[in-house]
Amino acid sequence: MDCAALPDTLVESEIFGYHKGAFTGADGNKPGLLSWANGGTLFLDEIGNLPLSYQAKLLRVIQEQRYIPLGGREAKILDTRLVSAYNLDLQEAAERGTFRNDLYYRIAGVTIALPPLRERDGDIALLARHFVQVYGRKYQRPPVDIANETLELLRAYHWPGNVRELEHAIAGAVILADECLQPEHLAPYLRGLTPVAGDGTDVVVTLRYRCTSAAPIDLKKIKHQAAAEAERQLLAAVQKQLSLTQTELARFLHIDPKTLRSKKYLL
Repeated sequence: MDCAALPDTLVESEIFGYHKGAFTGADGNKPGLLSWANGGTLFLDEIGNLPLSYQAKLLRVIQEQRYIPLGGREAKILDTRLVSAYNLDLQEAAERGTFRNDLYYRIAGVTIALPPLRERDGDIALLARHFVQVYGRKYQRPPVDIANETLELLRAYHWPGNVRELEHAIAGAVILADECLQPEHLAPYLRGLTPVAGDGTDVVVTLRYRCTSAAPIDLKKIKHQAAAEAERQLLAAVQKQLSLTQTELARFLHIDPKTLRSKKYLL
């Protein structure tokens, strides 16, 4: 289930199912995802987008291993493996209060942290060659190789859309390529990327924080304030030192330009 795609009003009926007469329009019984997944696996994609009220109900299901469909009276036993995914750090979301702490600790039994594509430089060429084969077969194209210059451009890009963006970029390029995928076959925004390099001068960030021991010290608040101040000083110093535009700075830092533009303290 894609938790980001379902309207809030349909989440409960989709997960738990319902009985006839449970609400207006419920003309019959409908099994929910928990029923379909019984004895198997339920994958909750983008679980962080699940509303807090439904997070509490999901937590209860996980703890008790049973649930009641909407309009039903008898609890159903549940034997399901739960797998979930989110594109942000769930632990940080729990600390911010946008995700339930108790639910996080229930689902975090085995955690796999997958870094963004921009932090996996060695994977870019492997994935690009894989997608060339996949879309070469799909579009019935002759075997296509990838030029070294093209691979360098792919490695220089920061890929804010991660693997899906790389897949779509290769899919479009395969249509235009003949025997070798050249830079001119890539989308315009991928062509002509050149790494931005500085002179190697250190960037020094000095943090100062004052508080009083007359009251309890909120370490979480201090951590977030210190991180925000370090980011502010670092971005401003790098931008000034390298004389970069915001677009160039985003490329240098391998972050989405939209994210960078949200920082109000830049030059």
